[in-house]
Amino acid sequence: MVIAEYARLGTSPLASMLGKTRQAVKWRAWDLRVSHTPEKSAPLWSEDEIRVLKEQWEMGGLPAVRAALPDRTNQAIKTRVWEHIRPSDRTIAQRREDRQRHRAYRRT
Repeated sequence: MVIAEYARLGTSPLASMLGKTRQAVKWRAWDLRVSHTPEKSAPLWSEDEIRVLKEQWEMGGLPAVRAALPDRTNQAIKTRVWEHIRPSDRTIAQRREDRQRHRAYRRT
C-alpha cells in the first residue's frame, strides 16, 4: 500500500502520513526502486499535433507552431521538436539553422 501511495502522492504527503522526513521517504523509495509519477495536467500529444508540429516547424519555426497550436507552451513545443525532428533526418544547412534557433530559445 505504501508503494502505491508513493507512486500516487509523492514524498511530502507520504512523509507527513508516516511521520518521516521527505528524504527518508525518497531514500526508501529509491531503495525499493519505486518511482514517483505525478499526474500530469497537460494532455498527451496526438498524431495530428505531431504532424502539424513537423509541418509548421519547417515553414516558420516556433512562431508558426505557436500559431497552429495555441494551447501548447513554448517549452512543450521545444521538447517535442527535439524528440520528433531528429538532426539525422535533416540536411547540414537545416541542422545549422536548428542550432541557431536552439541557442536563441535558450536565451528566452
